[in-house]
Amino acid sequence: MGKLIYAANTGSAHTSRATTAWLAEHPGIEVLFTPKHASWVNPIESVFEILARQVLKHVWFTTTDECDRTVQAWARERSQTRRTVRSTWQAAA
Repeated sequence: MGKLIYAANTGSAHTSRATTAWLAEHPGIEVLFTPKHASWVNPIESVFEILARQVLKHVWFTTTDECDRTVQAWARERSQTRRTVRSTWQAAA
């Protein structure tokens, strides 16, 4: 089995003693930490931001199953529609 490379921010959930110990026990997993305040580097962060804005904002779920069904429905609908992504970021000169 090959190595799994995981991109993560430097939040405490990714850098805690427990996480660090678990990763040490699983040498097949490599974590690439994104720079602080650079969530835009990790593409999934953009998806999470859109999910939060379109689905989760101002919603109160009574069960985790209800939340899961809502998020899964959003993901299915979103994956059926082609979207063009235009990046406006430019490196500093």
